[in-house]
Formats: sequence, C-alpha cells, structure tokens
Amino acid sequence: MLDGFVAWLSEAGGRISFVVVPVDAQEEGFSWTDPGLIGAMIGAAASILVAFAILMITTSIERRHRALDKVEFDRVRAEDQSAMEVQRTEDRLRRDAAGALNTHAKVSRYANSILAVKNAIDRRFAEINEDGSDLADPSQIVGPIPGKFVVPEKLKSDEYSFLFTKENFLVAGEIEDLESGCILMMSLVEEYTAMQLELQKWLDDMHGAERRLEGMIASDIIPREMEGRLNRRIAQANILIASIVEITDQRNPSPKEVMEHFIAAAVASPFGKYFPKMELG
Repeated sequence: MLDGFVAWLSEAGGRISFVVVPVDAQEEGFSWTDPGLIGAMIGAAASILVAFAILMITTSIERRHRALDKVEFDRVRAEDQSAMEVQRTEDRLRRDAAGALNTHAKVSRYANSILAVKNAIDRRFAEINEDGSDLADPSQIVGPIPGKFVVPEKLKSDEYSFLFTKENFLVAGEIEDLESGCILMMSLVEEYTAMQLELQKWLDDMHGAERRLEGMIASDIIPREMEGRLNRRIAQANILIASIVEITDQRNPSPKEVMEHFIAAAVASPFGKYFPKMELG
C-alpha cells in the first residue's frame, strides 16, 4: 500500500494531464453487530408488527360491522317480508269480503223476488176475505201478477265457496234451493200471467158472454156450451198458481231465514271483520 505519490502522465503530446492522489482505503461492507443497524432493524420490525396488528384489528372490526349490518339487514328484510305477508293476507280477506257482499246482493234479489210475489198474492187473498167471498178456485182470486220480474243472475260456485265447510254446507244448500226456487217461480209467474191475460181476452171475445165485476170478483156469465172450456182453463191456471204459492210459502227455511244464515256465516268467516253486520227487517 502506498502512503502517497504524485504521478504525471502525459499523452498525446502532453495535451492531456491528470493527477492521481491516493487516499486511505476502508474495507467495504457492514457489521451485523452495529448498534445503529440493530436499532433500525428493531424499529422496522416493531413498525411492521404495529401495522399488522392495526390491519388485523381493522379487518376484525370491519368484519364485525359487516356481520352486524347483515344481521340488521336480514332482520329488517324479515320484518318487511312479514309485514308484506300480513298485508297480502289482509288484502285477500278484503277481497273475499267484497266477493261475499256481492253474493249477498244476488241472494237478496232471489229472496226479494219471492217475497214480492208472495206479498202480491197474499194481498189479493186478504182483499177477497174482506169481501166475505168464498171461492174454490185461486185463479179467480189472483189475476195477472203485476210487475216485470227479471230472473236474477245465477250464482257461480266460487262466489259462495267460503260456505263449503263442515259448518256451513247446509247454508250453501239453502242458497242453491232459494236460487232454483226463484228461477222456477219466475217461469211460473210469467206463464200464469200470460194464461190469465189470454183467458180474459178469450172471455172478452166470446160471443154471448156477459162480463161482470162484483167487488174484486169477476162473475162472468157465459154460454153453457163454453163452460167446459172455461173450467179446463181455470183448472190449468189453478195448477200454476198453486205451484207459485208453494214456492212463496216456503218455510223451512224461509227466504228471510236463508239471508240471515248467509250473513251469520259470512260474519263468522275469516274475512268476517270486513263484512258488514246487517240485520234484516
């Protein structure tokens, strides 16, 4: 190792010159036992551990928050689904109640039609009884039944399906009987009224007949040879009016009782709280 020297180098005719001054050379590399290096490594390791711990804690907190958020979300969703299910149930009950009310309106038309005919016939008999007349032929008492009777719309089975239970199947049968009785009665009333009108015209046009009205009774005088024809016509009319009276006098149950049974069944049904409580006069 040289302590120092000065060298001159000339090259290219002395145009380039430089000086080299040697200095003390130190050994390259570092020592693992250097306190500064050890401190730096400990500090770095501590920083890494702290950062890792913070990361783990943050991740744990975030997971916990996510878990709590999911629990809350599931709870809210379950409550919403439960509320929606309750709402759907209530909406269905309201629809069922509205359907039952519509059925009630149809059944009421059956009952009212029968009662209207009954009242017309009963009023006519009451008037005859007041006159003290004794007639064997009801067709001489009850003339053409006034009014235009329209057959109500027939019920569909799904319109009163809530009655298809062990408790209410008898009510369903009563409604079906009331419906069929009303339809039959309407047909008989139409036929009876047409027959009465035809009978009156036949008497009006009869040669030699004398039409008289005593109180509420038609007391006609007709030629003897026409009496047989008149009696046959009266007998046919009697059959029709008797069939009509049989329907209007139905008692077991009466049309009013059928309506009361229907209302009671509707009120006691699952949708009963939405069905109006009614009392028949």
